Amino acid sequence: MKPRIQTFFLVLTGILFFVLFFIHYSLWYFEELNSDHAIHILMAERFDWAKDWYYWGQNRLGSFIPMLGSILIAIGVDSFTALGLVQVLLLGLSAFMLWRLSNFSYWSLGLSAVLLFPIYPFWMQDSLGHPYLAQFFFLLASLSLFNAPRISDSWKAFLVPFVAFLAIWSSEMSLAFFVAFVLVEHKVFWKLFLKRWHFLLLGSGLGLVLLLAAKNQAVKIKDYQTFLAPWPKVWESFSQQIQSLWDLFLFEGNKPFNSYLLYALFLVLLLSIIRRFRSGQSFSSITVIFFLTAVLSFVLIHLSNWNAAMGMPLRYHTMPYFFMVSALILGAKDQFGNGWEQFFMVALIAMPILNASLRFNHEFETGAHGRIRRSGAENLIAKVLAEAQIDHFTVIGSYWNTHLLDALSPNVLAITREGDHMRDGRMMEEALEAEYFLIIANDWLDHFPKQLEERGLLLRKQELEGNSREVRYALYRKIPENKLAPAMESMAPQAGL
Repeated sequence: MKPRIQTFFLVLTGILFFVLFFIHYSLWYFEELNSDHAIHILMAERFDWAKDWYYWGQNRLGSFIPMLGSILIAIGVDSFTALGLVQVLLLGLSAFMLWRLSNFSYWSLGLSAVLLFPIYPFWMQDSLGHPYLAQFFFLLASLSLFNAPRISDSWKAFLVPFVAFLAIWSSEMSLAFFVAFVLVEHKVFWKLFLKRWHFLLLGSGLGLVLLLAAKNQAVKIKDYQTFLAPWPKVWESFSQQIQSLWDLFLFEGNKPFNSYLLYALFLVLLLSIIRRFRSGQSFSSITVIFFLTAVLSFVLIHLSNWNAAMGMPLRYHTMPYFFMVSALILGAKDQFGNGWEQFFMVALIAMPILNASLRFNHEFETGAHGRIRRSGAENLIAKVLAEAQIDHFTVIGSYWNTHLLDALSPNVLAITREGDHMRDGRMMEEALEAEYFLIIANDWLDHFPKQLEERGLLLRKQELEGNSREVRYALYRKIPENKLAPAMESMAPQAGL
């Protein structure tokens, strides 16, 4: 194929991929948006540069995304749009770096499919509220800088370790990537150290200082401080994953599209190994780095106490999935080059990924039982504002039924009920100053009393009450302080929780 035609096809397909991503997984359209993601938006609105270097309530998920969002908000962009732009920007730059690493060939389309179309259970790969969006950006940036021919050795010696610490700030699991990086490129690193050791130490020192400063102001939670899980838990976690893979092989379960993808990946692996032995062509250093990263991160996750404490969810293996599938694509590129086989191999990987990703998105819902969903939250906000004829209100409910509404509308503030998890209390004072309060009863109230005492306020029920998609809600109005005493005298005993 002529270079111009190839370039046109690559650009056209790349644009199509981004359009499909945008209408399915971007912040503006993603139906699975939840309170974990919403926290990033709320952080960006109230970002405190003195103490918000980690996701509210954690010390393992760096706040790079809300940090960038807060800058856009400061120049006048609304918070929801700001975070959406950050998401698209990071993914666009990550895709560009993957295209450069694969020499802007058709193999780039396979890598783009892995990046832009997450499959179940690695569903939150491109979403806010999880480390992967920022983490993969920094990891790919460090590798791109290392391989950039136009960047001097001095800048490489400084930037690569500095960006490495930014990746570790985003997620400590990034250590797996850099162990693999050094194992593969140790000779180049040693030469770089001998020639530019002062730049390397400067970049490493600055990155380490920033990481330690961030850790120093983060929360201290016992579960986060224990790194290794007990051996029985490690074995249990590994056994569960092996069983899940075996079930996929046998097409058990209700997601056959994941089984099709698994067989396609094994076919690509088999064909690449056969070609490797026939041709004698070795795999590139980038391919080996990606493969070792997948293996090391897989092992570290099973060893992690946090994985055990959280019930060993398969979604925690998003990093091994991304790097393993990317390694298969890059390995196939090493063996088949730019011959006619590349069209078959790229299609063999990309099409099952798109099928598994988009079909799951259309056919399933994740984690939404008893929780308000994105479309339901938008409809509820509009309904309350219109029917109650009010300008703004505060939501009180469980963690999963509050922050999402706050993130979706500037007319809504949200706080959790007493006794439920509150990541950060800085919006509490403003939220309690509202006149109207939308109470969401799920995971809290069996019924809506006429009067409710919550967060130090006495609230009286209004006429607006409903049940939308298993989410029960009612509108309350604050009883003014000058009427508080009579109200208290007439209020029947009420169990708040």
